[in-house]
Amino acid sequence: MNIQEELAYERNLEARKDAEYEHKMRTDWEFALEQLDQGQCSIETAAKTLKLVSKKLNDLGWAINPQELLDIY
Repeated sequence: MNIQEELAYERNLEARKDAEYEHKMRTDWEFALEQLDQGQCSIETAAKTLKLVSKKLNDLGWAINPQELLDIY
């Protein structure tokens, strides 16, 4: 494999990983819960987490707010 093919392979691999991560972030509620500390979670922490997930999705090109995330569930 030459350098150009290797670079293209690495870019494709990274793009695939990014797409899988984005999909997991959008669809896997357990993923969001894993991001919080194990155990009890305060309402403030839950609200901050929803805002953070919303911001990260918006950074990826989605137009979603925390309330819409709650409505999905």
